[in-house]
Amino acid sequence: MVFYLICFTGHAMKKNRLNYFEGILFVVLFSLSAVPLYGFTGEDAGYQRDNMTERVTVSGICFHDVNRTRIMETEEEGIPNVRILLKRFATPELFSISCTKTDADGLYEFTITREGLYLLEEQDPQDVFTSTTPNAQYFYVVFPHSGKKTYVDFGDLKFKGHGEVPLYTYPGDDMSLQCAEGTVERVQKKYYDEDCTNLAIEYGLGGYPGICIACGDGTCDSEYESVCNCPEDCAEDE
Repeated sequence: MVFYLICFTGHAMKKNRLNYFEGILFVVLFSLSAVPLYGFTGEDAGYQRDNMTERVTVSGICFHDVNRTRIMETEEEGIPNVRILLKRFATPELFSISCTKTDADGLYEFTITREGLYLLEEQDPQDVFTSTTPNAQYFYVVFPHSGKKTYVDFGDLKFKGHGEVPLYTYPGDDMSLQCAEGTVERVQKKYYDEDCTNLAIEYGLGGYPGICIACGDGTCDSEYESVCNCPEDCAEDE
């Protein structure tokens, strides 16, 4: 429509019905008055865009990241019943717009029909898993969206219980973060001699010597605990 308006104005100027400045002013004022009819500005633009048939599927999987690589491997399995929240930024606040739980295979999916900045948030089952990937991950949706799909995965590592060995990955990692509530990380019983000398340090033995044990519960479990790695429970027994 604006194209035809410009052509009309140019023709009128040639016929000397409008001078140059009158022609420009006529085009600008008429265009501004016509724009809201087509939803190109203000709230109208957002309304038109939000109601387009364009849509994006956001999906992913929550998985047992047993080797802590943050990437799902073939032998790793999905985690069911993990709560996933989808939130959308609407200046100046963040609104939760949808919630779902992963299925039996650890999969989840959302459908998005509005442009904007979004946040996917994973809520770990309490006292069961610790995250190896960020619990909150951001992404931006712009239409037209070339891929039509966005994939966001969440890796989790199950807490180790009494008598279980944390997964050793990199030197300096805090393995105690893998121990379940009520347990602590200590050196395995077999790495001590009768004088409680830590052989792993003394002789540079290979492997990871840590273990999660319920040290401090008042009971000395002789299979995993000794006066060397758990004097709180075993000092009086040995």
